[in-house]
Amino acid sequence: METRYTEEELRDIKDIYVQVAEPEKGLNMERFKEFLRYVYNIDSHVLAKRLFYFFDKNQDGIVEYFEIIKSLDIIEKGDFDEKLELCFRIYDPDEMGYLDPHALRELFKLCYTNIITNLEKCLIRLHQIRDSNEKGITWNQFSDPQGGVIHTLKECLSTIMGKVL
Repeated sequence: METRYTEEELRDIKDIYVQVAEPEKGLNMERFKEFLRYVYNIDSHVLAKRLFYFFDKNQDGIVEYFEIIKSLDIIEKGDFDEKLELCFRIYDPDEMGYLDPHALRELFKLCYTNIITNLEKCLIRLHQIRDSNEKGITWNQFSDPQGGVIHTLKECLSTIMGKVL
């Protein structure tokens, strides 16, 4: 199987897969969601069901190890065009070859919901920095490379803008 993963990365993914998968079967929808929790540290994801169908290449209702590797390879190591195709395929689960207005609306709604959620988290972090000084944010708090405003903004902006599929 062709992949851009290193041997060590493949072992790590296999370890998680073996922990979560039903022996001799693989990942059904519920176990797949659990796998996503392990790999991406998320409790649930609005796209989990669509991702399941994307991962399930042979459409047998079970995601096998080789299907995990092929799909994660695109998500984590793919180039822009591969990730763009992934987005299209997730929103065209019936493989009709087009996205209807409803699918596009759902795609944009999800994107903006995730951006707003991340912005809210950033604002909470910035507010916590400010809370240590009632008058406002000091220069040290603003410029601290380990946890100041600039560090937080860089981190937040990369989360919001730089890590889009």
